[in-house]
Amino acid sequence: MPDKTGRFIKGYSGNPGGRPEEEHNIIELAKNYTIEAMGTLVELVREGKDERARGAAAQPLLDRG
Repeated sequence: MPDKTGRFIKGYSGNPGGRPEEEHNIIELAKNYTIEAMGTLVELVREGKDERARGAAAQPLLDRG
């Protein structure tokens, strides 16, 4: 609940309903594919024909390593 200046009053949530249920489902779905996706990235780094594709695949691995 915002006050006259637009700031939220202490003790009141700006999002009382929380995250939408669909967003939780998307997060869980993504978690189910993590191992497969990481394996695909490793395969691209090792065997990719295009140097740019290998670099693009390596970046998320390095970011999470």
